[in-house]
Amino acid sequence: MRLPATLLMKRRDLEKHDQAPRWSPLLWLGLLAGIAWAVTLLAVSTRHTEWGDHHYLLQASGLPIVSALGFFLVSWQVMILAMMVPSLTPLLRQMTSGDGVSTRAPGAIAMFLAGYDLIWTAFGCVAFFGDALIHNLVEKWSWLGSHDTIIATGALALAGVYQFTPVKARFLRVCQAPSQRTDMTCLDDACRSGAGAGCSHLGSCWALMLAMFGVGMGSLVWMAALTGVMTAEQFLRAHALTLRWPVGLIFCALAVLTVALSAAPPGRFGLAGLRPFW
Repeated sequence: MRLPATLLMKRRDLEKHDQAPRWSPLLWLGLLAGIAWAVTLLAVSTRHTEWGDHHYLLQASGLPIVSALGFFLVSWQVMILAMMVPSLTPLLRQMTSGDGVSTRAPGAIAMFLAGYDLIWTAFGCVAFFGDALIHNLVEKWSWLGSHDTIIATGALALAGVYQFTPVKARFLRVCQAPSQRTDMTCLDDACRSGAGAGCSHLGSCWALMLAMFGVGMGSLVWMAALTGVMTAEQFLRAHALTLRWPVGLIFCALAVLTVALSAAPPGRFGLAGLRPFW
């Protein structure tokens, strides 16, 4: 039985209306991620990255630690937008396509992202205060102060070794599991789902982010490289477990290279040659 032309037109209009909002969150998030990258590029090109540099905030700024943390968290949010939104795209596409969720409360996507951001903000706070403790240790321990490159080396080695662990593989599988789908008819459920996705992504990527934190947050090279790795892990799906091996080897090689360059005679192959990269 064929429907009258007027009913068919109304049905098509309703379908278009239902489908439009499903993609709008992705478009808005893509725009925000683009703005975050533009802000980062502007800060680096004008050499105004000091207010996001935890080393500067803790040492040279003279700010109380709470104020320093506030400035750091502002730049941390920009970095999370720039680096994490691309890796979230497959999950958000699944959630907004209609396959993973039948109905969605208004603001559910925003609450999902708020829960996700809460996890990464907590990680940023822990990393910041951990770095403050390391700075105090460097000041009190003269040997560590004269061999401070061991901190960056350790962060790179940790990121490399973690790529080979079963824990990394387990968290990658959780990130890609269909169980990430949820019925977000309730804002509380959406926030909890976002926090759960944040925990699984944190479990997969924390060592990579810690390496960038330890080596330097103001480098576009590091940001672009790690964004590419974390995004590839989410898009490649079946090949993501294979990808972690070359990534781990690269980070281990960088750790060895850092040790070798720090031991080189001054003026030859010292760490100064690597400064543009971090």
